[in-house]
Amino acid sequence: MNWPAVLQTKTRRVFALFALAELSLVLAIPFLAVAGVHAVLESRTGAFVQQVGPTEPGWRALVEPSSVVAIVERYEGQTTGVTLIVHEQGVQGGAIVVVPGNVMLGDTKIEDLPLEVVIPAMSETLKLRIDQTGVVDETMWPEIVGTQTYTVDNTDLVDGGTGQSFTVGEVTLSGENVGDFIGSRESSANSAVLLSRRLTFWSAVIESPPASNHLVASVARSLTQGNVDIFEFPAQRDQKSLVLDEQNVPELVSRAVPFPAGAEPHHRIRLRVLDRTGDADLPAIASQLGAGGFEVVEMGNASEFDDGPSELLVPSQWTGPDPAALVEFVDVSSKVESVDMAESIATLIIGDDFSLISA
Repeated sequence: MNWPAVLQTKTRRVFALFALAELSLVLAIPFLAVAGVHAVLESRTGAFVQQVGPTEPGWRALVEPSSVVAIVERYEGQTTGVTLIVHEQGVQGGAIVVVPGNVMLGDTKIEDLPLEVVIPAMSETLKLRIDQTGVVDETMWPEIVGTQTYTVDNTDLVDGGTGQSFTVGEVTLSGENVGDFIGSRESSANSAVLLSRRLTFWSAVIESPPASNHLVASVARSLTQGNVDIFEFPAQRDQKSLVLDEQNVPELVSRAVPFPAGAEPHHRIRLRVLDRTGDADLPAIASQLGAGGFEVVEMGNASEFDDGPSELLVPSQWTGPDPAALVEFVDVSSKVESVDMAESIATLIIGDDFSLISA
């Protein structure tokens, strides 16, 4: 079993899925996998009789899902967008997804949704659990940014209306004017330009995070010194609004969220991955399954090592998404069994014949 793979580094790139320019931050991130030790209990007394390591039968470890933080950005009482920040506990680097406020979720723009509905709507759209949320408006940036300043390149004249205006070219941002820069829609600041300014600002924040204790600052610091991928939300223009590009949502999640977790039972197939061979690269397999949209909650070794085939065990009272999606992803089509288990986790057993159909 190739456990040193846990410590290998993973190079991440910055993606812009649609119209605007790709942003790049040159950093380095170690790849996440979670390891642990499972204690085998002696059946009669409950005493610990053996500590099982990751190379032995019976070892299990929980997989910590990627943490997703959602920041709702508001200006003059209206939602101007949402920024999703993805990171792993104790791991440098991560991803940011910048969502425009005029994207249609269903038949309503994000900016027109009641504030309390914005995050649930995002969670349902992405089929993703959002762990922390924050709401930030123009009055809060001085506290968040503190004495930090950012010099950025502004590509469009911004008439700040009641706030500060910005000329084309190099501008300096501080806590006092950040809200105007990323929120104002006056003058030529249409939705595409507003999104561009938000991408510019968040890129600067990740390069040099504020020192405050605010959620935005603390999460930004967790990404520093690692590669950060910055994505635009998948949407297509339709007259005056942006329509969600549903076909590209799974691709966005697979790129931005290494280990996704669903917020509801119907969001994702939850998986336990067990190795019966004794030498499968479980971290790599878990990563590939996560990229495929499956929620890997546990990985480890089968109770004994043998040369048996790969299998998919699905609880008889299954309440999750159709397991056919997993059968299309891994080569276990002739080895799917229904088992009498009262849980909402399917078990994928890795045998010598294991392969990913999509690989």
